[in-house]
Amino acid sequence: MSKNIKKALADETDQLVREIVEQGVDGIIGGFPCQDISVCGKQNGIQRNAAGDATNRSGLFWEMVRTVCLVRPKIWLMENVAELLTGHLGGVLSAVASCGYDAEWDCVAASSVGAPHHRGRIYVYAYPIGTRGSRLFPEKIQRQSEFQRYENSRSVEDIIRESGISEPIIRGGHNGTAKRLHAIGNGNPPCVIRELTRGLK
Repeated sequence: MSKNIKKALADETDQLVREIVEQGVDGIIGGFPCQDISVCGKQNGIQRNAAGDATNRSGLFWEMVRTVCLVRPKIWLMENVAELLTGHLGGVLSAVASCGYDAEWDCVAASSVGAPHHRGRIYVYAYPIGTRGSRLFPEKIQRQSEFQRYENSRSVEDIIRESGISEPIIRGGHNGTAKRLHAIGNGNPPCVIRELTRGLK
């Protein structure tokens, strides 16, 4: 990439940031890669080099930090695997504080909204220091009606029987379709976020 193109892109980015800051941002919500935190990964943590750039996938957290420091949202909500609690949360909270933010956190499972898999995730709410006077996380996570049909499910086979969907469509067959229900275990359903943010104003 030529220097002229790089400069033009940098100028456009600076202008966009200025416009965003002027208009204000209510919230930034997102996760960052878990591969270097998860027990299934290398557990190298959230790394960056001396220039502050990410040096591994989970290190993309620092790009989120950079963005928050630039645009100063009223609310910053992060999500990652529960293993963040066992050794990397301190680094996350230190970065949050360096932006001038305070935080609260909790581990919420997909099963808490009635989903047929556990999948605990850590959620971190951050907000400018001194701006919150009450708890952000709801006192109780409500079970969602869309999962009611799976209330008594204890296995993938139960879900297949209760869904009325033929096994090959769900679990794959000669066409190589992925085992979709097993893959669901890697994510939390969107209604978890809906639950966690329903009290925000």
